[in-house]
Amino acid sequence: MTVMSVHALPTELLLDIFNLVAKDPPDKGDMVTVCTGLSHVCQRWRQIAVSCEAFWTVLPRRSTQWTNLCLSRCPSALLQLDFRASMAQDTDYQHAARLVFPRFMRAKHLRLALDHNSATLLEEISAALPAWPLAIIEDVDVAFRRRAYPHVEQLPLLPAALFPSALQSVHIDSCTLLNAPTIFPPGIRRIELIDVRPWSTVHLVIQFFRAIPQLEYFLYRTTRHGLEVPIDWQAPLPETRCVSLKHLRGLHLEGSLVDNYIIFSILVLQPSVSLTIKELLRNPSSRYLFLVLRGPSVEQYRNLTVRSGSALRSHFSEAIDRGAHYDVVRLDERSINTVCDDKAKPAHNWKHAAILPNSSELSLEALS
Repeated sequence: MTVMSVHALPTELLLDIFNLVAKDPPDKGDMVTVCTGLSHVCQRWRQIAVSCEAFWTVLPRRSTQWTNLCLSRCPSALLQLDFRASMAQDTDYQHAARLVFPRFMRAKHLRLALDHNSATLLEEISAALPAWPLAIIEDVDVAFRRRAYPHVEQLPLLPAALFPSALQSVHIDSCTLLNAPTIFPPGIRRIELIDVRPWSTVHLVIQFFRAIPQLEYFLYRTTRHGLEVPIDWQAPLPETRCVSLKHLRGLHLEGSLVDNYIIFSILVLQPSVSLTIKELLRNPSSRYLFLVLRGPSVEQYRNLTVRSGSALRSHFSEAIDRGAHYDVVRLDERSINTVCDDKAKPAHNWKHAAILPNSSELSLEALS
């Protein structure tokens, strides 16, 4: 059997291989960096790599010269804007970043890696975006390197301009949002919030979800205190199951038990939703201290769990009555996890059952 050299492969096949490498760079590298390496193998590879616009769309680069070169190689392709605050103190990088501002109309993805030097860069980007109200940005990823700066108390404030009307997906980590329930466009499909509080009162939680009726996946994770939903325990809690999210396919709540109860109990979800409700606190004793500081009495807290248990039973009872089958069910001390997927298989250490118990047996236990 004759083994064909990779250099003898047809151009179309070689280009497909390049595309696969670019979409999944080795060692999680940068697509432009990987394609630069491919373009230096031989003259033929260089011609193929340089001619493919998609290979040069991650911008800005570290310098204006390199950024201009990439822009010349992708004059019409959709761009992936990737701004790095770690380089924002470099004057040449500042100029390189400004070079791509007029190309916001061609950007499909926007990523901001923020740190303690991010204020000026964030202000410039936020000021430039409103000039392009019809921008087609569909995916926004903003993260502040909190682990690198554990003593920084004031997290970056993200303006509404970062979330254009075409937005479909957003991931935000360790930032501050304006307390406006309509900060995200109504057509957004996916929201992931980590150590972010998008609401200042429990009633704004309702307005938040009502403003995004097309939502398909929601992840809300808090890993530190101070981000919990402020609750006036002297006032009535919102009505249970008062917001319908007909298109939601996945809900992941991982944080304080009270927040999990509040958020889940106000939502009306399809029985087929993949659901995870998990308490996440740094140590067991902090749970009790946390409850004392939050203000609810023991009776108020028990009422909250009864209310949440009722919402949980209501959520599952309709499906059980119709004979629904849940492939994976996890019911343990601190979490509830169901996955409706034929391919889903439980982990070996999970306490699981093939089907849910009767609705009357579903409950959320109050802390003793």
